[in-house]
Amino acid sequence: MLMTDIARLAGVSTSTVSRALSGNTLIKAETRERIAELARSMNYQINIGAANLRKRDVQTVGVVVLGASLQLISGPFILSLVGYLADALDQRGMSLLLSRGTVERQSTLATMVECGQVAVLLLIGLRSCDL
Repeated sequence: MLMTDIARLAGVSTSTVSRALSGNTLIKAETRERIAELARSMNYQINIGAANLRKRDVQTVGVVVLGASLQLISGPFILSLVGYLADALDQRGMSLLLSRGTVERQSTLATMVECGQVAVLLLIGLRSCDL
């Protein structure tokens, strides 16, 4: 389901649908509700990644465990740390991206922030990393 489909059915522009679904008060309350009801009935889901790109607001924190073997990532310390972090981010409406970092991937780590995949990159591990 696309936003353009909702706009066509509601008889409004796609920008009006976008504003209505984001709760913009410039759109009349009755129009916002009608659009929201159409979106619900059509199982429309906002593409959060696209919305964040448009707003230039990344709501994801990257956690990279450097030089980690599967055993290290699945260890109780790392799992507890990542679990607490995920809970704290979730309370703030943010997401967590977990990845393993290796020497071969060092150049791609900085790119995760530069390209907007994550807002912050937390590195965990004993390996030095020149970013």
